[in-house]
Amino acid sequence: MTHERARRTLLLAAVTFGCAQEPDQASQQPPVNAALPAGAVADSTPAPPPPSPNKSAKASAHAATTLVEGKLVASLDMLTIATPDGPRRIDGALREELKTLAGATVRLRGDSGRATTMNVTSYEVLSIDGQTPFVGTLVKNGSVTRLATGSDTLTLQNPPKGLSAGGKYWVVGPRDGNSLKVGSYGLIRR
Repeated sequence: MTHERARRTLLLAAVTFGCAQEPDQASQQPPVNAALPAGAVADSTPAPPPPSPNKSAKASAHAATTLVEGKLVASLDMLTIATPDGPRRIDGALREELKTLAGATVRLRGDSGRATTMNVTSYEVLSIDGQTPFVGTLVKNGSVTRLATGSDTLTLQNPPKGLSAGGKYWVVGPRDGNSLKVGSYGLIRR
């Protein structure tokens, strides 16, 4: 993309979303039959079409998928993620699960319609109290309790009483092959 074409594309976006006024076309456009500078190649790629007039800028922003890392902070009625760019409010179907992880460092993926709010569609728990947890669904088979993480199934050594089969848990502890000694744990979802 040539510098001039990039400038025109940015200008089109700015004018479309009300951030700039359209310049005088005659003063900004070279004549159609103008010679190119030596060594320059004409850009024959068509310009992208302007946004549809029936779609608002807000609707376009909701389509953007965002990846954010930070620490989850919960208050009585709000859940946010603390990031270097400032806090972002967490919304969406996974909000209640994420509330159980307050204090954990997570990576969130979702739609960010506004700079201060995020509708989370998936997440990854990066650390709890500085340790990397295993997250998965609890499976019980007789006296054996396992955590199915999606990539591994780990046998829990000395699991605490009261763990619910089918529940989603995080577990921190030393791993030895396919065994995991439970150091600490938490229920994410029943």
